Amino acid sequence: MSLDNDSILKLVKLTDTNLHVVDIYSERKRGVVTQIIEATLSYPLSHCPHCHSQNLILNGKRTVNAKLTSINGSPIQLRVHKQRYLCHACGRTCGAQSNNLTFNHTLTPGVAQQTIKLAKQSLAGTTIAALTGISNTSVARIINAEVHRPYRLKELPENMCFDEFRSTGHYMSFICCDADSHRLV
Repeated sequence: MSLDNDSILKLVKLTDTNLHVVDIYSERKRGVVTQIIEATLSYPLSHCPHCHSQNLILNGKRTVNAKLTSINGSPIQLRVHKQRYLCHACGRTCGAQSNNLTFNHTLTPGVAQQTIKLAKQSLAGTTIAALTGISNTSVARIINAEVHRPYRLKELPENMCFDEFRSTGHYMSFICCDADSHRLV
């Protein structure tokens, strides 16, 4: 790996040694200038992950686009050409994988971490989406995947306590808890 390649990958927080930067250029889409880092992901594969045969051949490349965290406010996209392999024994194909790219996702783990970091600062979903360059739906999906919901019971306790109380103004609220452990149901 050259020093320039290593520096670029460290700058965008990519640590995979099998990832090699080919080119960096700008692309304009819908009035937004995006920095594109074009790279290849390839490594020698010793056996088929499906049938464990060693009868593998190279089978072209597949281009994958992944969104990276922005550095100076402009969006950065990683365009990776992943090596494909064909197994002559079972006839199935497989591809090169990286720990920096989640399988079947266009958002890198760094974007998800940045989204959670902004959500912890109590920013609105639309604001987080504008800052990270992803959709509101993606922001909601990332936050919901990270949030651990409170304790839920699989079955109701034997003894329960119920109460109704006036919560705000003239509105009534309801609360229910386990009479023995005093945990909310």
